[in-house]
Amino acid sequence: MEGDFQVGAWLIQPKVNTISGNGKTAHVEPKAMQVLLFLAEHAGDVMPKERIIQAVWADTFVTDDVLTRAISELRKAFEDDPHEPRFIQTIPKGGYRLIAPVEPVAPVFPSREGGTARTPPLQRWILVLASLTLIVLAGLGVYLVRQRLARQEKARTGKIMLVVLPFDNLSGDPEQEYFSDGMTEEMTAQLGQLSPERLAVIGRASAMTYKHAKKSIDQIGKELRVQYVLEGSVRRAGDHVRITAQLIEVGDQTHVWAQSYDRALRDALVLQSEVAQAVANEIELKLTPQQQARLATLRPVNPEAYELYLKGKYYDERGGVSNTQKAQVYFQQAIEKDPQYAPAYAGMALAYPDFAVLSGVPVKDAHARTRELTLKALEIDPHLAEAHLALADFEFGGWNWSAAEREYERAISLNPSYAEAREHYAEFLSCMGRHNQALAEVKQAHELDPLSLLINTQVGYTFYWARRPDEAMDQFKKALDLDPSHGRAHIGLGRAYVYKGMFDEGIAEIEKGHASWGLQRGSLWGYALGAGGRREEAVKMLRRYLEIRKPFTPFAVATFYAGLGDKDKALAWLERAFDEHGYSLLRLKVDPFFDSLRSDPRFQDLVRRMNFPP
Repeated sequence: MEGDFQVGAWLIQPKVNTISGNGKTAHVEPKAMQVLLFLAEHAGDVMPKERIIQAVWADTFVTDDVLTRAISELRKAFEDDPHEPRFIQTIPKGGYRLIAPVEPVAPVFPSREGGTARTPPLQRWILVLASLTLIVLAGLGVYLVRQRLARQEKARTGKIMLVVLPFDNLSGDPEQEYFSDGMTEEMTAQLGQLSPERLAVIGRASAMTYKHAKKSIDQIGKELRVQYVLEGSVRRAGDHVRITAQLIEVGDQTHVWAQSYDRALRDALVLQSEVAQAVANEIELKLTPQQQARLATLRPVNPEAYELYLKGKYYDERGGVSNTQKAQVYFQQAIEKDPQYAPAYAGMALAYPDFAVLSGVPVKDAHARTRELTLKALEIDPHLAEAHLALADFEFGGWNWSAAEREYERAISLNPSYAEAREHYAEFLSCMGRHNQALAEVKQAHELDPLSLLINTQVGYTFYWARRPDEAMDQFKKALDLDPSHGRAHIGLGRAYVYKGMFDEGIAEIEKGHASWGLQRGSLWGYALGAGGRREEAVKMLRRYLEIRKPFTPFAVATFYAGLGDKDKALAWLERAFDEHGYSLLRLKVDPFFDSLRSDPRFQDLVRRMNFPP
């Protein structure tokens, strides 16, 4: 396109790179003007990003974010709203389209008398049509402004839901997946603490199900019920990291913000706070002075410690004996590299109880180590939600009920989007017998992380502890739809079947659970055999358990005897479990497997001595 032209009511002068209208003139970068010229030449047509980049940056290698910035500059000049575009429309997975009318500017012809000639008839018609167009656009503009104000008012009165999709690993090295996954999780945590009263962030487990998934933003938005999606990529090179991030509104799938950051790895947390601040600005969150101060005071991290911490998180989240052991090694190495890095202590403390059980660490030793790690994390950073969750779990395991509840509530207050904290708190409430509160808490966890296998399974257990076996069975089956091999869901489904008197089905599910974990048949299977009338098999299994398991768990032996109906021996072994302060006794108040003992004064005295709240 040659010469000056109009886009809607705006005058475009390519030779001087200006866009004029509404009494203002904006100067744009030459490349941005070339983008506008290309779109104007194809007005009304969808232009793929690749074609625009090839036309404007033919001899230069650039990424999509360069084009995104050019589009953003043009929108600013046009005073265009990406949510309700009147000029440049974003087509998800397609490109961009210039939707405003494009007209050449009629030249002024000199007259023979030295004045100016009258406008030719054709040009007069063009001016008339332009005037009519302006009237229509003015009316449309009023409508769009009203729509935007209505949407903003709705946003002010409701909570915004956002998901951070897994960042793409652009390093070309599959071994760097832990780094891109870790940055995704850290970004999720940053945003979750941003403005809890206005913004809720979908949990990591649900977000990770979309890794490498070929799903549209619209489909993801509907499945997770979110209004915004943050997606991006990470390129790691030594101690340097480049992050490209873009915020997309699901409703019209417009890219409302995009930016690239190049930082040293030691400034990774600062980089994340910058992204969080930018997101807050785009979705019009009003941060409190305390929230702004938290973002501003994030300190640089030791690059090696940060990398080791991300590796620890990566393996811890995958579970299993080998991964749990690797996680502990990486967390410990992170602590050695930076003894003042609180997240490494908190990560290790949260993972240590599972590691202790799988590794055969005595309960007292595990308890002492967890306490040491937790208190160190809190000493360094008293506002770290993960550290308060670790302390809550520690107090829960130590039967300090009021202290545990206080710390669960503190962890959630620091990060209300912390789905894992809500899940743990729900389990605590179940064990206290406060089933309605437990269901309310686990429901919130599920809303924050709807595709989390652990949370879906915990919903099932919450129903089970509340003596609602039918709802428990439905939920365990939903969890197994997510992962048919998930051992804890099979165990839960087996427990629910046994509670319903469906012993054969229960035995089969419990066996599947043990097999998925690579474990031999244990006390739950033995209980189901005994309670189901297959006493000889249960007794044989108990003898084998006592011979093979060294050291064996008193609570497990008590479970065997409860299934066999031997109250005296079951209570005797429960006393031994009490003396050892075992974790398994936490559910004693609500576990249906011990219902046959509840009327016995000895059992009631045991529960009393555990100081459960009434």
